[in-house]
Amino acid sequence: MTKSGRPAKRAVDAGDKSNEATHALEAVATSASEDKSNEAAHSPEGSVRDAHGIAGKVSASGNTKSAWQAIGSIVIGATHLRNNKPCQDALFLRTEKDFAIACVADGHGSSSCPYSDEGAKAAVRVADAVLEEMLPNLHDHKDILLPKTIEIAWKDEIRRLHAEAGREPPPDGRAFPYILYGTTLLAAVAARDFIFALQIGDGNMLMVDKRGVRPVLAVAENVGEDTESLCLDDAWRFVRTQIIPRSVRSPAMFLLTTDGYSNSFADSAGFFKAGTDFFNIWREDGLDVIAENLQDWLRKSSDKGSGDDIAMGVMTWQ
Repeated sequence: MTKSGRPAKRAVDAGDKSNEATHALEAVATSASEDKSNEAAHSPEGSVRDAHGIAGKVSASGNTKSAWQAIGSIVIGATHLRNNKPCQDALFLRTEKDFAIACVADGHGSSSCPYSDEGAKAAVRVADAVLEEMLPNLHDHKDILLPKTIEIAWKDEIRRLHAEAGREPPPDGRAFPYILYGTTLLAAVAARDFIFALQIGDGNMLMVDKRGVRPVLAVAENVGEDTESLCLDDAWRFVRTQIIPRSVRSPAMFLLTTDGYSNSFADSAGFFKAGTDFFNIWREDGLDVIAENLQDWLRKSSDKGSGDDIAMGVMTWQ
């Protein structure tokens, strides 16, 4: 199978005329602004666009006072469409005056994780809230307190969701089966002077500027299909973090993707080239062009490549 999906300006579908998925959902995104019916790309200050596991386009680019802008999209994987399975990926974006946050998560989707789509949605909600709360002290707490706080908050939220849904509680003396909701998590907060990134499990983060493309965090050493997860005991120990100073004020782009996107390429060189393509399209044609086409690009990547769900968040610094 030819693996593709690079967002080439003149040839998005690189010659492979695979049929579009007939069950593709309409673009759906819910807004945290007061006007819930406004689907315009421009939103009030402090805008949020949230596509928790729903195939659709997301924009949080309306805060003109923010140095960072953010867009994103989710598509249901071709394999999940064929098997009538729910999307396992989740996405959360937000821009404020002084910072922007992007989070993606990928529920494991195995038979032992029947509610992992809900786990992924909970993960991006929790990460957004914790990152905002701890933003003033990220440098001091990035390696221990922050990962611990995210793990505790996610597991608290999972227990609440489990009870709210009326699902069977664990027998007395038995540990709560967090594996039912197992998920990865990638999150980033972009502030005026630094970018902070964290990750547990698979997925990819790239930073792209005029100097080139580089991964933000080292890739976890997974065994087969296994991956690190928020459902593990002491999951915080598997969280990788990085702070990147914004010492150079040149335009920069930050990409977060679940592994369905990178797995749609034959090798890492193709994936990195996609990062360069995104950057060049942004600089030449503007972020709106990416926002309008991203869902289609990701769907074609899944159709011709991994067959998996894909969530992508894109943050840009002007």
